[in-house]
Amino acid sequence: MAVRVATGAARPPTAAEALGPTHPLARAADARHALARQLQTMTVVVALSLAGVDVDGPRRVGSLLMAGMAVEMCLAIGVLAARACVSERARDLIADGGDVGIAEVAAECPRLVDRRHRAALAAALERAAEAADRWHALAITTRPPPSVRNLAEHRAAIDGVVAGVAGPDAPPVRAVALLDRLVRGGYAAPLYVARSDDIARELARIRALLAGGADGVEVPGTQKDIAQQRFIDRGRR
Repeated sequence: MAVRVATGAARPPTAAEALGPTHPLARAADARHALARQLQTMTVVVALSLAGVDVDGPRRVGSLLMAGMAVEMCLAIGVLAARACVSERARDLIADGGDVGIAEVAAECPRLVDRRHRAALAAALERAAEAADRWHALAITTRPPPSVRNLAEHRAAIDGVVAGVAGPDAPPVRAVALLDRLVRGGYAAPLYVARSDDIARELARIRALLAGGADGVEVPGTQKDIAQQRFIDRGRR
């Protein structure tokens, strides 16, 4: 099921409005907004401290200025981390086929299908496949986890995904989101640590979406959701 992105003049609902305040995406977005407000407040404090240096001299406000700048830097790092968290939660929602048109998802879809991002994902998948083929020839210090060798038996599927994702035409956003989740996390990504049959299932789903189909290999009944969650959890360990 494709993700619907709201269009037109109407404002799309936020994650909290559409999914409830306890949803992971809503909580991540709330944390991002809170940190952004705190950063704005601290920026005003630092600006006033800078003005105070000219009036009262550095001895009186210098310590306040240094403390404010340190807090501002920490808040800025926190805002960046919160933005990354919102992005990941939105991409997971798209990958799971959430049929909702919410603001955070609408903002993430163009970034997912951006050609540079798709090229980076395809390159990451290609590198992993090459590492699987050449694992014994790689220097020990540069070898990925041994489980990457499972990719060797899926080379044809990987080549198909790489060609479909990196092509000139934008593929379905859900296919890109699924690949993003598959390769996200470096050597701890599901691509490197998941079981061979789980990887085969995800690659098949991506290829089916790229071909204009549904969502690939189905697992009957509730077992589909259980298998998908196990795949996600295994990649996050």
